[in-house]
Amino acid sequence: MNYKVLAVLSCIGIAVCSKPETYKNRHHLRDDLMYKYEKDVIPDSVDGHVVNVSVGVSLLRIIDVDNQILTLDTYISMGWEADNLKAGRTVFIKTEEANVIINSNGHVIWMPPMKTKTFCSHGELQNGDEIECHLTFVSWTHSTSTLDLKLEADVMGTSSFDVDFNPHWKLVSTHADIEHKVYSCCPESYAQASFTLRLRYVA
Repeated sequence: MNYKVLAVLSCIGIAVCSKPETYKNRHHLRDDLMYKYEKDVIPDSVDGHVVNVSVGVSLLRIIDVDNQILTLDTYISMGWEADNLKAGRTVFIKTEEANVIINSNGHVIWMPPMKTKTFCSHGELQNGDEIECHLTFVSWTHSTSTLDLKLEADVMGTSSFDVDFNPHWKLVSTHADIEHKVYSCCPESYAQASFTLRLRYVA
């Protein structure tokens, strides 16, 4: 059994981050974009129906596997179209953890750094043993009738992965997939993005 990391995908509170010499223009742009903006309301989609959120995970470091708990340093990237945030220029918006990029066409990109923990079931490890661990991201509040998930890629990003940070664990492979699940509580389906890591133990 694998413990799955769950993340609620939602709109976020924002404030302009800008250089002093461009603050006036960015301030006015922020005021226009954020006028009557409701952070707790899902963005209007381009076609008036489903908001598609692309999601990806970039692996930075394998921190540790301790008591069957895998700890990772990652970037979680998400992107979506927000028709009500279309502007005449690209602007950077600051959240508590990471800047949001809003392109002039209304495409929003958010890449917060995240330390993730997940349960990886395994027995007593011997040199060369391999284990599988899973990260799963789900929208709890919106079914696929209003919000759907898409993968940025069918693997985790590893271009910035520090292979030497933890000498006891080597990354063997990763893969990602999307499932649409129906739960006993509700008739609608809910999208979940699952990212799987296969790791090899080095004694």
